[in-house]
Amino acid sequence: MKQKLETLTEMFLISDLADIEAATEGFSVRNKLGEGGYGPVYKGVLPCGEVIAVKKLSKTSTQGFDEFKNEVMLTAKLQHVNLIRVLDPIRRLILDWKKRVHIIEGITQGLLYLQEYSRLTIIHRDLKASNILLGDGMKPKISDFGLARIFAKESLEANTEQVVGTIGYIPPEYARQGVYSTKSDVFSFGVLLLQIISGKRLSMLCGINENLSILEHAYELWKGGKESLPARAQTLIRAGYWDSRDGFPVSDKAHTKSLPTRAQTLIRAGYWDSSDEFFISDVNSALFTHLMCGFADVNSTSYELSLSPSDEKQFSNFTDTVKKKNPSITTLLSIGGGKNPNYSTYSSMASNPSSRKSFIDSSIKIARLYGFQGLDLSWCWANTSWDNYNIGILFKEWRAAVALEARNNSSQSQLILTARVAYSPYSTIGAYPIDSIRQYLNWVHLIAAEYSSPMWTNHTSAPAALYDPNSVLNTEYGITAWTDEGLSADKLVLRLPFYGHAWTLVKPEDNGIGAAATGPALSNYGLVTYKGIKNYIKSYGPNVPVMYNSTYVMNYCSIGKIWFGFDDVEAVRVKVAYAKEKKLRGYFVWKVAFDHDWMLSQAAAEEDDKNGQNKRPLWVIVLPTTAACILLLGFWLYYYCWMKNLKLKVIDSAKSSKDGANSQAHAGDFNSNDPDLREYSLADIEVATDRFSIENKLGEGGYGPVYKGVLPDGQVIAVKKLSKTSKQGFEEFKNEVMLTAKLQHVNLIRVLGFCIDREEQMLIYEYMPKRSLDYFLFDPIRRFILDWKKRIHIIQGITQGLLYLQEYSRLTIIHRDLKASNVLLDEDMKPKISDFGLARIFVKDDLEANTSRIVGTHGYIPPEYVTRGIYSTKSDVYSFGVLLLQIISGRRLFVQSGQNENLSLVQYAYELWKDGKGMGLMDTSLDDTHSSWKLLTCLQIALLCVQENPDDRPSMLEVSSMLENESTADIMTPKKPATFSKQAYEDEQRKATIGLEICSSNDVTISQLAYELWKCGKGMEFVDFITR
Repeated sequence: MKQKLETLTEMFLISDLADIEAATEGFSVRNKLGEGGYGPVYKGVLPCGEVIAVKKLSKTSTQGFDEFKNEVMLTAKLQHVNLIRVLDPIRRLILDWKKRVHIIEGITQGLLYLQEYSRLTIIHRDLKASNILLGDGMKPKISDFGLARIFAKESLEANTEQVVGTIGYIPPEYARQGVYSTKSDVFSFGVLLLQIISGKRLSMLCGINENLSILEHAYELWKGGKESLPARAQTLIRAGYWDSRDGFPVSDKAHTKSLPTRAQTLIRAGYWDSSDEFFISDVNSALFTHLMCGFADVNSTSYELSLSPSDEKQFSNFTDTVKKKNPSITTLLSIGGGKNPNYSTYSSMASNPSSRKSFIDSSIKIARLYGFQGLDLSWCWANTSWDNYNIGILFKEWRAAVALEARNNSSQSQLILTARVAYSPYSTIGAYPIDSIRQYLNWVHLIAAEYSSPMWTNHTSAPAALYDPNSVLNTEYGITAWTDEGLSADKLVLRLPFYGHAWTLVKPEDNGIGAAATGPALSNYGLVTYKGIKNYIKSYGPNVPVMYNSTYVMNYCSIGKIWFGFDDVEAVRVKVAYAKEKKLRGYFVWKVAFDHDWMLSQAAAEEDDKNGQNKRPLWVIVLPTTAACILLLGFWLYYYCWMKNLKLKVIDSAKSSKDGANSQAHAGDFNSNDPDLREYSLADIEVATDRFSIENKLGEGGYGPVYKGVLPDGQVIAVKKLSKTSKQGFEEFKNEVMLTAKLQHVNLIRVLGFCIDREEQMLIYEYMPKRSLDYFLFDPIRRFILDWKKRIHIIQGITQGLLYLQEYSRLTIIHRDLKASNVLLDEDMKPKISDFGLARIFVKDDLEANTSRIVGTHGYIPPEYVTRGIYSTKSDVYSFGVLLLQIISGRRLFVQSGQNENLSLVQYAYELWKDGKGMGLMDTSLDDTHSSWKLLTCLQIALLCVQENPDDRPSMLEVSSMLENESTADIMTPKKPATFSKQAYEDEQRKATIGLEICSSNDVTISQLAYELWKCGKGMEFVDFITR
């Protein structure tokens, strides 16, 4: 045990029990975060202020030292932002849909790293909700690696007699036969995904009879086409993973300035519909602040507003009539909310500028003619992204027109503009662009109803649920979604449906919510007005019980086989109180004619009038606010002093580092940061390389020569030795050791150790038998080995390596010298980015840095770096673009012959693409039969990467997404790229010794090359070349 513990002390900061007890206040109950199979977890605060989580082995735990050591070793080695470190904050917040999608993506990326991009395949074996911890920004971290197992990359599965993990998350083949593989974690991920989108525990039984597990229930819902989830969430279940290209509701767009609004009281709006045969004079307008007069329509030919003769007569008197009872009421003309609005008419109108103008001009004219103070677009059937986009344009033009009309007519105030929208911005119908709503509409009417219907549900349910613990089809979810996407709550007006639905029960005695039903009752659709429901109940006498359910916020009752679900006075009061609590703009009634003796309208108005009854005393608000301000000020002062201190320490540290740059004493603790990083003696390396013999020399670069070596255990290595004439020195040496040791990815070169014996500075790498990319790419014979499939494989590997450096490593790494000779190839032609001597580390929030020392290779470095010394992640994107052009063309940085001799490859590629001759760039050694579309995609992406302005260049995340796209239609059009001088490039080439690093010795023989080409099915290319 003691020896094992000594191994661990080399890897971590070891804390005394006294330190941990002080941090957790003696493991106090109030600091206890939870408890798992290993033991309890406590929150703690270190003296430096860092918040930690302490997992303590319980004496009753079935886990022990092996699991403890396993977790320490694995979490120390794995470097990914979605894997937990030993130090990480834990937070618990309410999860809206946007955050859940963010969490799903993070877990996916973490598992992808464990299975595909870590150097060894890791099977977690205990993936579950309690092992997903949440850090800053709700970033998910996979934790608890105590039961994890390591596979070699070629292994597929293993077997064990001891089945571990959590029942419900472990797959059947593991539970029954003890067989586990990467697919075991995939199964666990699927279960976890269902939990994230449904909010259900494994222990919860689902379904009508509550006899199904969450897996069975989800499958039954999906199979039956009865998912109670939005279409995008259904995709999650079917696909089993999330992809940023699927257009899920994740929005990081900057919110544009909202349309200014006046301070206002709660809106109490109501819709009056001429088709309801309810006299305008009978409307109790005193109960409302706004009334919508419905509904005008749109002429299918002229696209102007149209009114029937009978509507025209009623509409012309509407405002005057309702103002008699309530002179302060505001009236709006509502458009397109009738029974059968023609979809194609409205869609065509919105898609054509002249048709929109006809609609807008006529709507303003009629509104003014009949004394309406606003206009409301009640048509909400836009169901394509094109429709929604066009409606957004309509809102913009409508607002501009009413603003202009008001300026030209100073006696009139500007018309109000509103619209009806779907309950959620993620709905497939009626979810108009948020930016357009925010900027151009005064508010929107939320269709918070129709979540269920006897037409499509075979059980009773809540048609207008305020809450629903089992579904996202509820008002609370929709409102949260709108506000999360950036729409202010005071733009939302909540719908109060003055109607319900009637189901036909299977069994009259089974009459609760969720009872089996055969379909609608009383009408074809089962829709019944509140007035109709109350009259039906009344006809059966005063003893019919009307129940209220607070879980969904609804009322229901049954009479024989007929079951009504609706909002009565209790539900209406709660919903109005909710609108006030959430600071919504107000509520609207659909429709006023459906009320019964104004009972619901009266209840809503009375609830709104309860302004002063629930107010807390002023001191209850003032005292906590004052205390919070003082506390925040104290925190700020502490933070300021701490940052000042830290800055001084950094300056001192930098000075100290500079003073000791030539002292190798500073390298003595390299291997303390990584237990796998070995320090070799000079004697070890001399034996391995046969005393640095010429036969073992692989090449030479700016750092120095590189030798092949063989360790006593038979492992082949590459040794990079600092040359005495090299411009690079100890800082670059230390930088590369530290970085490559910490970064763990299959597409990054792996450093095995170092040697600083007798003033030597040597790096020991894994050996790359296929040499570097340029060795194949620019050779007239060897290039044939790189067929299109291999090149795509290499492109994808480089992309994944850069994506890890920029997005998924815990720190952002900028390589600063990405080029063909720094991409090495292993036995399977898998690319590995190498040479991190010039790399720089950014913290995640930093965007760019500046330097007066320009490093890198001319032609690969971007213009802003050459001219101003500014480098960022977009610098590596530029280098990647140049490299991508080289991979698809097989050309060096400058065109070598013909009239384009003086053009750089970047310029030449842009000219070809601009002239529609992109295929002319393709390497002549490639067969374009199946690759033309992919080549053009790569070309366009490369040109996006080499644009002059770094802000125009895509991120590597966007590059990765575009590379997986099978069409260039969705890819942006590149701007003219930056240019660089051939003379400057040639001058630099004369100064540098061009060599090959960390690659195999001796050129391949003609016979070896012939064999390689024959294996690739390219024997004839070899014959053609030899016989030229």
